[in-house]
Amino acid sequence: MAFFEPLGHLEIMLRNALDARLVARQRRRGRTTEWYIDRQVPLSGKARADIAQAQERVGRGDDRKELSFGFWRFLLARQYKTSLWPDLAGAFPHAPTVP
Repeated sequence: MAFFEPLGHLEIMLRNALDARLVARQRRRGRTTEWYIDRQVPLSGKARADIAQAQERVGRGDDRKELSFGFWRFLLARQYKTSLWPDLAGAFPHAPTVP
């Protein structure tokens, strides 16, 4: 049980950091639509399905809070290396550079 509290804090920090970077990405691109519903954001079909499920669960609330830790973790997957990682990397300013 003691493991779940720090894991919950990690999930919230990861969600907030990645969301802030994606919001900033939208602003830089002049997009007014939320990143998680904007079809111009290159998300996988699985990610889009996760977002749709979160929207069903909360109605018109903050869908991002309903997305799982796995959703946020997979935004860091190799498949987004060229599309989203350049923007998301700023969420980890002290991470080592990987070639």
